[in-house]
Amino acid sequence: MKTTLVRLEAQDDYVSVRDKLAWIKTGRALLVWPRRNGPDFRPLDWQLIRHAARRRGIQLAVVARQAAVRREAERVGLAVFTRLADAQRAEWPRWQPLPRRARADLQGWREWARRPSPEPGLLVRLTAFLAALFAVFAWGAFFVPSAEVRLVFPARSDRVSISLPEAAERAALNPATVRVVVEGQRTAPVSGTVSAPMQAARGQVELTNVSAAALDVPRGTLLYALADPPVAFATLTFRRLEAGESQLVEVEAVEAGEAGNLPAGQEWVAEGGLGASLQVHNPQPLTGGAVQQQPGPSASDRQRLWQALQTELQSAAVDALQEQLSPGDALLPDTVQLADVYEQIVLPPEGEPGERMAAYGRLAFAAEYVAAEEIRALVETVYQPPPGFVPRWEEMRAQVSDGWLLVELPLRPAFAENDLARLARGRSPERAAARLSAALGLSQPVEIRLRPAFWPWLPWLPSAIDFVQQTE
Repeated sequence: MKTTLVRLEAQDDYVSVRDKLAWIKTGRALLVWPRRNGPDFRPLDWQLIRHAARRRGIQLAVVARQAAVRREAERVGLAVFTRLADAQRAEWPRWQPLPRRARADLQGWREWARRPSPEPGLLVRLTAFLAALFAVFAWGAFFVPSAEVRLVFPARSDRVSISLPEAAERAALNPATVRVVVEGQRTAPVSGTVSAPMQAARGQVELTNVSAAALDVPRGTLLYALADPPVAFATLTFRRLEAGESQLVEVEAVEAGEAGNLPAGQEWVAEGGLGASLQVHNPQPLTGGAVQQQPGPSASDRQRLWQALQTELQSAAVDALQEQLSPGDALLPDTVQLADVYEQIVLPPEGEPGERMAAYGRLAFAAEYVAAEEIRALVETVYQPPPGFVPRWEEMRAQVSDGWLLVELPLRPAFAENDLARLARGRSPERAAARLSAALGLSQPVEIRLRPAFWPWLPWLPSAIDFVQQTE
């Protein structure tokens, strides 16, 4: 029988081998494996190649020198040879199908599953129910209850005084900065006098129409005397001037005071469109402007009031800065300073009369403070608590005064909450309170709150017991 040689290459796979088998017209095909760098066939690939040859009626054999390749080919039922000459001379064995696994007896399994199971007896069911009920009760008794135990210790504290370093060395304390904005007002009587305008200057000016047409000058027209500074006057009557005509008109200073008293022969200018058509001249002095001395704030009064308000606001800022700090932090009073001035108002305005003056300010102050963590680290280097007591750092109070850091440190008996929980767990509230009072030497009764309230014992889990510590 004619045999077709199919030489394999390293890049071949099941698909390429299947395509090569599709072109074979003979009844036998021989897969020739390369001596090195052959294809990487999986066991599944050998199965697929075998089935592809079987569907096309091709008897397939493999020639390979590698023992592993021959072993894989034999496992799927293919004829194998070591050399090509052996494959051409020898008689090929007939194709043998792969042995199949025995099928599982599914019908027997179905019949076994459909058989009715024997019902347990009453005693078995009752035992199972009681066991489940006990398991639920035990789980709830262990995990559900919780308790809050309030312990009131006798008040005891120590005071620690530490000299602070100079400002140049204070950086070792790692001070932080805090800022606050405060506002306020303050009033005070005046001690000075001011010149208050009392009467406006008056007089007559000569108006000349220098245009070629008649000109109307309404009452209240503003005329400006070019003094230093300029002074505004208003006409008191209406005038109609023909071309080239001059007339006298009564005028009065817009603002009262001595500034309107002007000598004769001033330079003038009229407002608006009349300036180019109207010439103004005062042949006589303008007089009558007067002032009078009235109570009013002097410059020293205003400065003194503002300084007093600033001092008052700085004192309020110290209190506000203290409120911003966390418990245990210490403010450095000598670092409080003005940071910004947002508003500064002093009334009455400068030069105006008034028997009292008022000041309003909105200021920002900044200061440095030492955090509780830094204070604790500093105190721990110089302080040892009495035997049997430990500091309650969360209730520490600290302040700075005259270069000294004054620390008040509450104390409590040394104990671990797990030890207290072992004294109280699984006992009634009365029994637990008595054991805790005796162990800690408390004078105040121990308060115990159970959750749920009807539960008769404290929980067994130490983590379910919350101890709240207080001082008398």
